[in-house]
Amino acid sequence: KPYLIVNEADEPVEFSYTPLDFFGVNYKSVEMASFGKLVDAYFGKKGKNERIRQKSTDIFKLLSNAEARITKKIALQTEELSQCDKAEEYRIMADLLTSSLYALKRGEEKAVLVNYYDEACPPIEIPLDSRLSPSQNAQRYYKKYSKLKKAKIELTRQIELAKKELEYIETVFDALTKADGEGDLAQIRDELYHSGYASRMKNYNAVKSLSPKPLKFITSGGYTVICGKNNTQNDYITTKLAEKTDWWFHVKNLPGSHVLMQCKEEPSEVDFTEAAQIAAYYSKAEGNNIAVDYTNAKHVKKPAGSKPGYVIYHVNWTAYVTPDEKRIKEMQVK
Repeated sequence: KPYLIVNEADEPVEFSYTPLDFFGVNYKSVEMASFGKLVDAYFGKKGKNERIRQKSTDIFKLLSNAEARITKKIALQTEELSQCDKAEEYRIMADLLTSSLYALKRGEEKAVLVNYYDEACPPIEIPLDSRLSPSQNAQRYYKKYSKLKKAKIELTRQIELAKKELEYIETVFDALTKADGEGDLAQIRDELYHSGYASRMKNYNAVKSLSPKPLKFITSGGYTVICGKNNTQNDYITTKLAEKTDWWFHVKNLPGSHVLMQCKEEPSEVDFTEAAQIAAYYSKAEGNNIAVDYTNAKHVKKPAGSKPGYVIYHVNWTAYVTPDEKRIKEMQVK
């Protein structure tokens, strides 16, 4: 009998005339209708996956370089930020000098003063510039304090922006794993182009916007569930398709698809669970009891100027589900 051996992602790894169980628990043998369909499925899908991998090399390289660059930038800025911890020390020195101006003279190279901020500590020794007056030395420390304080605010902001950029790159990496053809790859390239990566994409010419083609499923209760495969589709689902009465799902605190269950009335618990499983399955999460946030679509907002796929919500519930791959495939509308 014709058997196709596939991995967890339903990718063909081998074919045989009998079931093969030595690959391990994460692989399964699927009986095909005929040996002709077996060969078509093995070489057709395997060739398609290989073509997608080859054609997405430029995207993968672009994202990998961006990820390395931003990670290095965060490390350098974090090191600079640690230096800002001396700001408070400079302020104390400036305060102590200001309160002791009457006892100091120009030409001194240091001042040993009682630290009235912490009298339990020994007197503090403050280096001075002998060319400056005591007042000018105090002002010099105030300027250092002010400079580091401003630097701390700006570095903190820059690090936060860089971390958000890394989160965005991670969502595009996730979209690559879901790409199912040239159309999906073209959408990802177009997204990166409009997200400011045009200068790093050699020989790329912007194309007309392609119609989003997200995945579609039908739950046990007959509700339509729409699932995005990339950030362009996610934005389309959440900002264009969603109605106020629809339910929106997304894996908690990880990159993943926006999932929308379209409905006018309250679905059953089974439908909620199936939609949550779809959101968990099409995400970076692995294992069992995956946390999935869900809320009415009216609570999901996209901030102005935010990256593709980025949304916020403050009202939600959280479900813990274990994706049933077989059931998810059965629900999918081909």
